[in-house]
Amino acid sequence: MLLQAVRFVSKILTLGAVALASSALAQPPLEQRTGEAPPSPEPGLLFYLSGDHGFTADYAAGGVQQPNYLADV
Repeated sequence: MLLQAVRFVSKILTLGAVALASSALAQPPLEQRTGEAPPSPEPGLLFYLSGDHGFTADYAAGGVQQPNYLADV
């Protein structure tokens, strides 16, 4: 009976440690960058990427043409 209680407590502590470790290692949320938006070439256009300049947007309504996250591309 005592051995079962010790195993149970050990499992609970292990699960708690795993939960804490995973939350501590999580990446911080991406920060939103803002900038001065140039006038839109077309009404209602939010974003345009032709690919001529790599991953830099030709037009971005938020004013920041550089991507805020790029991975495995």
